[in-house]
Amino acid sequence: MKKKNITAVVINYISLIFVLIIFYVVKLLDCSKFYLFLEIIPLVVMRISFNFAYHKSGLWKFIHKSQKTLDERESQILYRSIRMSYNIFVSLCLMLILIFAVIEKSPIDVVTVIWLGYISHTLPAAVIVFGGEEI
Repeated sequence: MKKKNITAVVINYISLIFVLIIFYVVKLLDCSKFYLFLEIIPLVVMRISFNFAYHKSGLWKFIHKSQKTLDERESQILYRSIRMSYNIFVSLCLMLILIFAVIEKSPIDVVTVIWLGYISHTLPAAVIVFGGEEI
C-alpha cells in the first residue's frame, strides 16, 4: 500500500485515541460536560482520515465484499488480514477489560464499546495497509 494510506490509518487511530482520552479526562476530572465538545476536533480528523485510508483506497469495499466475488489471491489476503486483526482485537479487548477491572472497578462505558466496534470494522483493512499487500 502507499505511504499516504499508512499515514491516514495512523492519523485515524490516533484521533480515535484522542476521543477516548478527552472523554475519560472529562469524566475522571469531573469537568463540565461542555468540554466534551472538544471531541468534535478528533472526530472530524477521524472522518477525514477514514475517507483517505479506507474509502478512497477501496479497502472498505474490499473487506466487506462477498467471499463469492473474490479470486484466490484476494481470498488469501482477506483471510490473513481477518485472522491477524482477530488476534489483535481479542488481545486489545482482554487488555481493556483487565484495565477496567483493576483501575476503574466499573463496567466499560458505551464510548469504549463504540470505539471497539469501530476498531473491529477497520482493523482488517489496517492490517492490509501495514502488511503492504496490493489489492
